[in-house]
Amino acid sequence: GQALAALAPRLAATLAPHLSRLIAEGEPVTGLEIDATQPAQNGEAPPRRVLLCGFHPVLGDKGEVVAISGSMLDITARKRAEEAERLLSREVDHRAKNVLAVVRSLVRISAAEAPHDVEALVQVLEGRISAMARVHTLLSRAGWEGADLRDIALEETEAYRSQVEPEGPALRLVAQAAQACAMVLHELVTNAAKHGCFSVPHGHLALRWECVGDGARLSWTERGGPLLTGPPSRSGFGTQLIDCNAGSPLDGHIERHWEPEGLRCVLHIGPGALLANSEAG
Repeated sequence: GQALAALAPRLAATLAPHLSRLIAEGEPVTGLEIDATQPAQNGEAPPRRVLLCGFHPVLGDKGEVVAISGSMLDITARKRAEEAERLLSREVDHRAKNVLAVVRSLVRISAAEAPHDVEALVQVLEGRISAMARVHTLLSRAGWEGADLRDIALEETEAYRSQVEPEGPALRLVAQAAQACAMVLHELVTNAAKHGCFSVPHGHLALRWECVGDGARLSWTERGGPLLTGPPSRSGFGTQLIDCNAGSPLDGHIERHWEPEGLRCVLHIGPGALLANSEAG
């Protein structure tokens, strides 16, 4: 005996057209989803609420609609899950496209580096893709928010763990910077294995990182390897790959010092590459 506006004042305007059509046509209304979110109070928006509604006519002796039977089911949790699934699907699609783009770039770079040596090409390409896969594993564990620099360093130097001395504070990189840092370290490890401290059993790497202002600095110092007489006569694609990743993705740059005792690199990491909860500051 009450009017719709009295029974459901916030939903009356939404429901009225559907119920009027039901009365006029005698056809049920099913699968109707309506937004039943409460109005904002004290400037704070309340959580969204969604209702699934269904209304069926109750017919009299002459087939006329004498009443309406209705039900409302709160499907807020289901809608949230569906939205989360859609967001996840879009995110997976976006990341898959990014991965394919990076792999294509690695293939082009590696092919140019070893144009006539298939075995060398496969080895170089496998190493670079493996480095990317390792950092992706770290990122997936953290929901793709970022990765800790120590974890990245330990992953990339795992094969020479006994020859590496890592030291530094907790420092987390955003996802793009984490991938770039992994590629830089992978190229440095590869070079050290061919020509530097990892090419001999007694070689040693001091890997240090520290917070500097709003950014950070990572120092790579090789000792105990073959003596150096200066920089190489030719820069390879690995050097270009390092410079590319040390630039925009890490919001910084890299310095190289070809000291007689071994290669020393300083990777400057800008604030744009760091997560807000890192200790830099």
